[in-house]
Amino acid sequence: MYSISTKHEQRLLWLLALTQFTIIMDFMIMMPLGPQIMHTFGITPAAFATAVSAYSWCSGLSGLLAATYIDRFDRRKLLLIVYALFALSNLGCALASSFPLLLAARAFAGITGGVLGSVIMAIVGDVIPIARRGAATGTIMTSFSLAAIAGVPVGVMLGAHFSWAAPFVLLVVLSVLIWFGGARVVPPLAEHLSRQPPPLRQVLPDLVRLLSNLRHLNAFALTFMMMVSHMMVIPFIAPMLVLNHGVPPAH
Repeated sequence: MYSISTKHEQRLLWLLALTQFTIIMDFMIMMPLGPQIMHTFGITPAAFATAVSAYSWCSGLSGLLAATYIDRFDRRKLLLIVYALFALSNLGCALASSFPLLLAARAFAGITGGVLGSVIMAIVGDVIPIARRGAATGTIMTSFSLAAIAGVPVGVMLGAHFSWAAPFVLLVVLSVLIWFGGARVVPPLAEHLSRQPPPLRQVLPDLVRLLSNLRHLNAFALTFMMMVSHMMVIPFIAPMLVLNHGVPPAH
């Protein structure tokens, strides 16, 4: 367990929450931009759904695979490196000139976003005492609400008044600012490296046991069904309102 002051702890938590905010906004912003993206690239709703799901699949798999190597690196360095790659992936989305390029950029954004989510939770587990860890996790999870309340509407307005790429430019700018904040606020977190990390042949069986525990499976199944039910509907709300009911994208 690392020891930092209460004031530093609060700054770190809000920095991690802002980092998570950009990850969640990056995931959510594609959905209301559906009409503009489909029109720009001349793609079908099924192709647009592929772009949305590419992020989700890559994020989920990369976050899971992070369990095999995340303890082999200084948390601070890993956070800053992957977050820089996350910013680059959004720059790639903004500059994509074709749908295949956009799809590749979304997949790469998902890979980096999934790893970042794992690193953020690992930092919370390392730095925050167990008595305050629930409150700390709650603070970071406010990023989801902030992304829905502030991030997505701002992104939609930018997309409606400028272009579909404008929200991704905004994400790049925010990510750069938060990256510099992280470079100042996140302390070196490498004490765990003094212990010999377990070999891959031990990590994988441990991961299998984690995923095969019945209680864990019930929790995973509940989360899976909730997310599947969300994602069967939410990505198509904006296209339905725009194409079927003539609602302007700015609204």
